[in-house]
Order: sequence, then C-alpha cells, then structure tokens
Amino acid sequence: MKKLFRRIVKSYKRKPESKLLTFSQNVHEKTSASTVLANPKPTMATLLTAITAYGVALPAAASRDRQQVAIKNSAKKALIGLLDELVDFVTLVAQGNLDVILDSGFDPNKIPGSVTIGTPILVFKNGPNPGELITIAENASNAKGIVHEITPDPITADSSWISVGSTKKSNTFTGLPKGVNYWGRVVSIGSKNQRMVSLLASRIVQ
Repeated sequence: MKKLFRRIVKSYKRKPESKLLTFSQNVHEKTSASTVLANPKPTMATLLTAITAYGVALPAAASRDRQQVAIKNSAKKALIGLLDELVDFVTLVAQGNLDVILDSGFDPNKIPGSVTIGTPILVFKNGPNPGELITIAENASNAKGIVHEITPDPITADSSWISVGSTKKSNTFTGLPKGVNYWGRVVSIGSKNQRMVSLLASRIVQ
C-alpha cells in the first residue's frame, strides 16, 4: 500500500489570540521533548522568548491602550514568524511522516476520502404487517449508503440474496411467505469502495 504523504497546515494563523498562545506553548513543549526533531530551527529558547513576550503583551492589550495593542501585535507577528520557520524545519525532517508531524505539536492535513466507516450492527425484526421483515443498520457511521439483504434459510454458497440499496438505515421487505426463516445482513458503503458487513441474524416471517 502506498504510504500517504502528510503535511503541516498553518492553522495557528487563524486561531483566536488566546488559543494561539496555548497552541504555541504546546508546540514548544512537544518539540522540545522530541528525540527526532533534534536541533530545531529556530531554537526552542528563541521560541520560548517569543511565547513569553506574547503571553505578557496579550493581557496588557486587553485595556485597548493603543501602545499596548501595538506591542501585542508586534509580539504576535514575531511569534507567528518563528512558528512558520519551525514548520519549515519540521517539514524537512518529517518528509511527510505523520508521526513526526504529531511529535512537533503542529496540525497535519486531512487526507480526502480517508474517513473510516463503522461496522454496522443489524437489528432484524418483524414488520407491523404479515409477511414483513425489517432490517435496521445501527452504528453505520460515515456510510454513504446501506445495502439491506435477506435470504431464506439455509445459507449456502448458492444462496440468492434479495438486496436493496438505500441511503436510509432501515428497510422493510414485504410479501414474504409466512413461517419461513430468513437470514439478514446489512452492508455499509463508504468512499473509495469501503464496505463493512454486519453479522448475520435470522427471523421467522410472521
């Protein structure tokens, strides 16, 4: 399987100012503790100085004093510049490796279509009317569609399944012969041909 190449997203530039401070502190802590990211650029001492300056300037600017706001803005700009520089360093070391990116405290990009669908759980029951069976797919998280299937007992390699594709988690099979035992299952369909199949269950048509 081809290894997915991950990159860092500069989400910190869009964070509220108080969260930028927390994020920067976390990056400093994780990068400092990393054995992979040795001798980072900028140094962790330089980054910590910028974080401290921003942490002091942020509450001081809450008074909306023009001079204090200007000091805060300058400290913020300097901090973001150092984070940008550190992103370049981590990117060079990581070479797309997700573990290294996470080790730095930065946020990795999301891979389109990488959402995993849940394994559905079949609820199999009789319908309100004679000759009806209802299949319900529980736990079908992130599924783009559900296939509802039933087949009369016994199950063999030659069993012919009645299949109904749907975007709904429940389906009612009608017109079934009374007293016949049916087996049912549901299949979650995800992106990129992901398929997860539930365990089988049986029910006698009433």
